[in-house]
Amino acid sequence: MKLPQKVQKILPEEIAPSISKISGIQEIRLRIDQPIQIITDKREGFFDPEKGLVSTALDGLNTKREQIEEVLLKLSGGSYYTIEDSISRGYVTLPGGHRVGLAGQVVSERGKIKNLFPVGSLNVRIAREFPGVACRLLPYLVVSKSGSIRNTLFISPPAAGKTTMLRDLIRLCSYGEKTFNLCGGKVGVVDERGELAGTFAGCPQLDVGPRTDVLDGVEKKEGLFWLLRSMSPEVLACDELGSKEDAGVVSELARAGVKFLTTLHGSSWEEINIRPVICSIVEQKFFSRYVFLTGHPSPGSILEIRDEEGKIVFCRQGEKNNAGNRVLSAAGRRVAFGKGYE
Repeated sequence: MKLPQKVQKILPEEIAPSISKISGIQEIRLRIDQPIQIITDKREGFFDPEKGLVSTALDGLNTKREQIEEVLLKLSGGSYYTIEDSISRGYVTLPGGHRVGLAGQVVSERGKIKNLFPVGSLNVRIAREFPGVACRLLPYLVVSKSGSIRNTLFISPPAAGKTTMLRDLIRLCSYGEKTFNLCGGKVGVVDERGELAGTFAGCPQLDVGPRTDVLDGVEKKEGLFWLLRSMSPEVLACDELGSKEDAGVVSELARAGVKFLTTLHGSSWEEINIRPVICSIVEQKFFSRYVFLTGHPSPGSILEIRDEEGKIVFCRQGEKNNAGNRVLSAAGRRVAFGKGYE
């Protein structure tokens, strides 16, 4: 996969041509006076203009303060103030859904982040889509008689694919999928950090479907109820539960009768059930499917799926169910992103 032109254009001119020769880039991290770090779909390392990707930091090319400023100037179109609101949220979205995350000296006003100045680090993240990756889940997530989706919570450690899986499920709910009797319907997405739809100038840059309305850059609770009032969705989706008020949000959504898709940081059923907020949500039995993902052997691999009672309805080959018996998936294969996805 080549580096998108939209990303190449915002990189410092003196290094952009060399970096663009590296294939499969997922992240480019620029830190003042530190070597440029590059993460690809196969490895992680540091950038050398002649050798490309090297494993040792001492062999990498250091980022200059002027290069950080050059990127910011390109992002803002020459006027830093045009991206001030985006910077206060920690990222700037590019056309195509690519994002530039920022870190540095925080400027606060009345207890809230207003700006970052100076900016010390940039993380250029390449947007990637895997259409159809959630299709294998549909036999477990669709209520066949009604054609509706079940309330679903994706759970995984960081970088194990839950956001990508959620995005594709949103797309499927919006389009519909006849093969699995999933009816297409109105979907409302609260994209608090811009990772689900990659909205640029009010328009989603990533495919979240033709019946989907996106509210970008708003806090979860406010955004969910905004969409309920204004867009009458049949399905609501957002990324990352976990705050103290989330149990209350789930309770209110249950009364509203809308289907809900979301994610959670975690690694196992036992681990999430010792966390008070999540334990409270589990006790409500609102979610009828808990989908556990793992980054091994690759991001997006399905570890297991549980129902509202915590009983396993799917288990990856070689894993054990509640009775201690080994369970084989319906297809006998792992589900994963990218090359090798079947």
